[in-house]
Amino acid sequence: MLLTLLPLASGFFYAFTAMAIKRSLQLRIDPWQMSFTACWAMAILYMPMLVWREPVQEPAAWWQIGLAAVLFLSGISTNFFALYNGDVSVATPVLGTKTLFVALFSRLIFGIGLTGRIWIGAVLVVIALALMRPPRAEREENRGKFALSIGFALISAGSFALCDVVVRNFSPFWSFGWLLPLLFWAVALLSCTMLPFFHKSLGALSRTQWYWLTAASILNAVQALGISLGLTAFAQANATRINILYSSRAIWGVLVVWLLGSWFKNTESHSTTVFIRRLIGAVLIVAAIVLAMME
Repeated sequence: MLLTLLPLASGFFYAFTAMAIKRSLQLRIDPWQMSFTACWAMAILYMPMLVWREPVQEPAAWWQIGLAAVLFLSGISTNFFALYNGDVSVATPVLGTKTLFVALFSRLIFGIGLTGRIWIGAVLVVIALALMRPPRAEREENRGKFALSIGFALISAGSFALCDVVVRNFSPFWSFGWLLPLLFWAVALLSCTMLPFFHKSLGALSRTQWYWLTAASILNAVQALGISLGLTAFAQANATRINILYSSRAIWGVLVVWLLGSWFKNTESHSTTVFIRRLIGAVLIVAAIVLAMME
């Protein structure tokens, strides 16, 4: 039961996380600040996992943690830039294409073949992206922003996918209790390189800005912890099933914007037709993920 609830809850909370992040960005918190605070929140939240640390079975190189940290930082920062430039109801489903990238990188790095299911999934994603585009008037008003958001979301999905492949390959050399805490502390330390890009210091933020920045960072860390525990803490975990359940975030991302967007002061004031198209697109992306995870 827990192995079903964890990924479902993580997918559900990710939709609210994305809304909180978008609200933070609307309050003129830049993506660099968002990335920095989110990374440190994850590093702190993952510290208790050291309780489960075990002796490392084989010599493990620190560069493995460093490589995974660079890839994760790339994924999380471009995720925020995707939300900064576009709609939650578009960026969130596109981030789900990570599973297709995992299959692609597994092919390129380990020579694992790609079957017809992967190619069908890729076609479904292309159709989904076409359905999710904004209305023509909005495209003309914000020319290039939609493409920029999609581009950042795809880079984010690719970075997270490559991080997954790398961690999966290196995890036998690190115990469960060491790997994730060390990884996220490395990510947090690397995020310090973003400090020069802040448009103003964190100390200059208003109380309202701090409220949303803190809420977004904590929500992001909690949903990430849920999916990580599901995938790594339980020996009986079925990774395919967990990832498919987590991919429900694509649909939740559209529904939360549609039903609760006004509470977050979300500005995605599209027609019902646009949201129905985006919901269909999200369902197609979930179908593509299911096909990829069946490999």
